[in-house]
Amino acid sequence: MRKNNDVFVDYKLLKTCVSIIMVLDHYGWLRQLKGAGNTVRSCCPIHNGSNDKQFVVNIRNNTWCCFGDCRKGGSILELVAEIEKIEIREAAVRIASWFPLSLPHSSARSSTVMSDSQKPSHKVFVVEDRKGEDDEGDAFWTRVGSAWAHKDGKGFNVVLSALPVNGRLVLRTFTEEDEKGDNNKSVRRVDFKKR
Repeated sequence: MRKNNDVFVDYKLLKTCVSIIMVLDHYGWLRQLKGAGNTVRSCCPIHNGSNDKQFVVNIRNNTWCCFGDCRKGGSILELVAEIEKIEIREAAVRIASWFPLSLPHSSARSSTVMSDSQKPSHKVFVVEDRKGEDDEGDAFWTRVGSAWAHKDGKGFNVVLSALPVNGRLVLRTFTEEDEKGDNNKSVRRVDFKKR
């Protein structure tokens, strides 16, 4: 039986492929989040807080922060480590096992949790057209997942972190800017206060 210490995990690649929404959905916490745009809030699930504004999630940056008793924050790795009360390394291995990412069979550096071919090739968005407003042709774009080319090359494997209710699904190619974490150009902030 392989131990988790024998597995090489590329943290940067893991954080690129798995969104914080996917992790929160894994724990069943999406229903508790409230807000609009790229920032949502709830009671802190780590320390079971009672203030519904103390746990803040930034969807665009894939980060979280607790302004309550925890006074901690970070990426998906730190979130899972705090929830499960485990080390970051173990959190990375668990995240990789929860989502469609295969673990290697040895500790060799050439075997990673995700090879380059397993990086998402596309981002998945729900696009909702704004009707009856002055901005014709303008739309709300919300990233809801990632897509990978199927191994037979005849389609895509799509992982959605949220199920769209309205709008259409659009796949956009994953760019070098996305790997650097510069998603500002691809996702528009949705501000419901103006509506």
